Amino acid sequence: MADPTSEESRDPEDDEPSGFARFYERNRRRFQLVALAIFLVAVGLEVGGAVPRDVSVSLRLPAPEDVREATIAYRQEGELVRELQRRFPEGAPRDLRDELELSPGDYDVEVRVTEVRGGTRTLRGHLTAPAEGVIHVALD
Repeated sequence: MADPTSEESRDPEDDEPSGFARFYERNRRRFQLVALAIFLVAVGLEVGGAVPRDVSVSLRLPAPEDVREATIAYRQEGELVRELQRRFPEGAPRDLRDELELSPGDYDVEVRVTEVRGGTRTLRGHLTAPAEGVIHVALD
């Protein structure tokens, strides 16, 4: 009697790949392309979320007629992202508008104002970007 583990007694169909293995072999290239496409979409979504976007910001100043200068600073996680200085010889408008590019996230806004009598005060607010339309920042 032949040994069931010997070469002579093996069934030749055991060497044939299973149904799924045959299917995979025939479609290997398609599976690779689908996997690559899924990977590229995932990377695109991740990178796309970090791309800066145009943002319109409105900062309402209390007693703007007394403001002669304003220094506006935007910080994300404590790091200065942008700072600008504006002068108003005749007094500031009630709402300061700023157009800038910000990456998505939370920002602290600090407005240091110099008043007509020479005094300074600091106003603070917060914004989350991106947002549709104008972001109105309440300053305290």
